[in-house]
Amino acid sequence: MPQFYLPSGQGGILPNNLVYYHIKTTNSLKRDASYSEFKNRPDLVCDNLDMSTGNGHYIRFAFNSIGLIDSITYMGHEEVIL
Repeated sequence: MPQFYLPSGQGGILPNNLVYYHIKTTNSLKRDASYSEFKNRPDLVCDNLDMSTGNGHYIRFAFNSIGLIDSITYMGHEEVIL
């Protein structure tokens, strides 16, 4: 998996013991806000999260214009091991 350039991440714990993480590259090659980068491939998504029970997970890989991973988003059930 390619390494992110200066990744920026955020995360937290949501109701029903769901954990959320979002990590995005801060690629210095990106232009100002008027610059829109096209995607050469669709996002890769796996979503079997049941919000009523908190079981399963949601994960999404977004890609940049040259097909490298630009961001990762994850939300899933936090398993507590005692």
